[in-house]
Amino acid sequence: MRLLEVAMIGAAIYAITRWTSSSSSPGGSTADAIVAKAKADLSIITGVAVPNITTRSVEKKDWPDTSLACPQGGMTYLQVITPGYRLLLEALGKTYEYHTDLAGRVALCE
Repeated sequence: MRLLEVAMIGAAIYAITRWTSSSSSPGGSTADAIVAKAKADLSIITGVAVPNITTRSVEKKDWPDTSLACPQGGMTYLQVITPGYRLLLEALGKTYEYHTDLAGRVALCE
């Protein structure tokens, strides 16, 4: 049990360090790269070309755990604040919500 606590504290420190050292404003390069990755994912899902996917909003967000507030059944997640972004993308007149971390993981939340 003690090892798990140490691992969780280490993960929290790592996340905070990454957030303060590598994050940028929603208009910055980190956000731009993450938006590009989410658009590429949405393009695969919808068949819509990336240039035809519109970014509606990009908002910095601290997720309560590593599921990025999009948990999947049967999975276990670390209970550690995970900084990232909430993205709203539009394709074919429909809005899609993506949650991300700063390491480049993107999750479509439906």
